[in-house]
Amino acid sequence: MKKENKFSKEYICRHVWNILINLAKNHKTAFYENVRDNIFENFGIRYSNQYIGSLLSPIQDHCLENDKPPLTALIINKQKKLPGIGFIAADVSIRQQFEQLKQRIFNYNWDLEDSPFQGYDTTNASVDSYAKQIVNHPDTSKEVWRKVKDRGQCQRIFREGLLLAYEYKCAICGFSFDDSLQAAHIKAYANAEPSEKISIKNGLLLCPNHHALYDKHRFWITREYTVDYDPDVELIGIGDNDCLKKFKGKKITLPKNKELWPDKELLKQH
Repeated sequence: MKKENKFSKEYICRHVWNILINLAKNHKTAFYENVRDNIFENFGIRYSNQYIGSLLSPIQDHCLENDKPPLTALIINKQKKLPGIGFIAADVSIRQQFEQLKQRIFNYNWDLEDSPFQGYDTTNASVDSYAKQIVNHPDTSKEVWRKVKDRGQCQRIFREGLLLAYEYKCAICGFSFDDSLQAAHIKAYANAEPSEKISIKNGLLLCPNHHALYDKHRFWITREYTVDYDPDVELIGIGDNDCLKKFKGKKITLPKNKELWPDKELLKQH
């Protein structure tokens, strides 16, 4: 009997990660069709080869972000015997370079690496479900962080939670191109307590300009939730006015739920 498609993408990625680890340890490659058929056998879901690429993408991102050999190079197409066009972790257009990359992957000690998807241990666990959890139940952010742990996955959950809390708009200027909005930590992730690392109260949803300026302390948010900056800062360009000057003293846009408002003590520390 075909199983109902009730599995989150992240849950499937957890399975694909294990496929890739086994390939690496056994010094093998596989075709996209092999992965597709393996998923069908285990989950009863018939994905296209193109969709298999979307499952490999988060794994590729993880390897790139953490300077690890790109595991996804081990999945190749039948015609060229090379990774598909979605593989961007290295130039494999020359056969010799591809063979050298495979050896890097085969020689790496993957026993030292935990799966970045180990926190998605139930069929419906996903970035979206965890983001909704930390928004709807802010006191569970520490619990979610401990379950997921992987910094890249935590950052994705944190960003998605901020998008929901701030209704897809920059807290300063209202910029609303959601694919460009960024999750800014008030207290840096590395320095934050477990209860703060992905807490919405330790974050602001900002456009790229305001995120960069905030991280460089060119402006700050007061305990009254207004924008302020050093009066000695020289603002001479039209863009300077549009980005900072006109917002001085103005209150930022806050989540509707007061439990998600930025923590005043963290704002003061920043």
